[in-house]
Amino acid sequence: MRQDSQKPDIDETDISTCRVRMISNELMECRVKKECRHALPFGNGKFCRHPLRHQIPNQHH
Repeated sequence: MRQDSQKPDIDETDISTCRVRMISNELMECRVKKECRHALPFGNGKFCRHPLRHQIPNQHH
């Protein structure tokens, strides 16, 4: 039986599914509807902690 100890690579540079709303220069609200591994839950919302979050287009609504 073969056991693969390597996990599939996660592309940290892929921001194609990311949606954010800029709150301030350093603070962005995560607007992704599904589960996001970079989302930081806070109160009733979640903040974006993606390493490339400053390159994600801002959604105003």
